[in-house]
Amino acid sequence: MTTSEKDTALATIGRIHDDRARLADEEVAAVSTARHHTTAWRIIADALGMAQPNAVRKFGKRLATPGEAGDPDQALSALRRIQTDREHLADEELHAVAAARTHGATWDEIAARMGRKTPNVQVSFAPKLTTTTTVADE
Repeated sequence: MTTSEKDTALATIGRIHDDRARLADEEVAAVSTARHHTTAWRIIADALGMAQPNAVRKFGKRLATPGEAGDPDQALSALRRIQTDREHLADEELHAVAAARTHGATWDEIAARMGRKTPNVQVSFAPKLTTTTTVADE
């Protein structure tokens, strides 16, 4: 077990956690801008990659006050970019968790970097880290 590799993996997990928080803030701002220009929830939901009722449920109450003025097309482009960034972060996070576990990090250490509870992190990642050995037919 190399401590520096473990620390590097844990630092990556922490950075991903921070990036997710930043993306969440950008997402709210972009939805707010789009709604300020009366962009339909259907169009916003499409850009978010979710069903319209889910988009309304997630953002409707948060946007009780008028949003920032801005370009609605840029807001929708930002929402599409955020979705892509989230997908990349999910892949990177899985690799970072695998590296951290490989180099001796405990689930508690990983959960602390993610700002989550240990059992939730284990449920999310342990099944994805299990390797399957296939025995060839003889």
